[in-house]
Amino acid sequence: MVYEFLKKQQEELIAKKIELDEDYELVLSKIKENEKFLDLLDEEDNSYFSDFTPRDINQKNKSRIQELQQLLVGLNQDKINLSSEIDRVHEKLSDCEKALEEVKDTKNNQEQLKDVSHEKELKTISSYIISDPRRAKLELDHYISKYMS
Repeated sequence: MVYEFLKKQQEELIAKKIELDEDYELVLSKIKENEKFLDLLDEEDNSYFSDFTPRDINQKNKSRIQELQQLLVGLNQDKINLSSEIDRVHEKLSDCEKALEEVKDTKNNQEQLKDVSHEKELKTISSYIISDPRRAKLELDHYISKYMS
């Protein structure tokens, strides 16, 4: 029951991590595109022919450059937020994996203890065979009904 819950949590965290990774890549590509466009506008604004162009074109470029710079600030903030969210999900995922390992170890230990107890019980029953066969049969029947059904 606990194992299934942890497994489900692990699957959900993996799906969330994949989604966050895709969002992070999208933000990175938007940042690159906007930086290239910003460089292009800066280059155009600083061209040798700026003296011969009408003033309103330069103003449009400058306002567009300011808009892009503000957009880049927002995108960089999104990048930082996504990065921290990815780190948190990764941390939760590693905690979940550790918990799954602990549950597996606990389950294995319980199975080993059961095996030891079964072995001890069977040895006790086998000790009755020579001295009291009837009791050995009753104990064996009880053992079979208890553990085999």
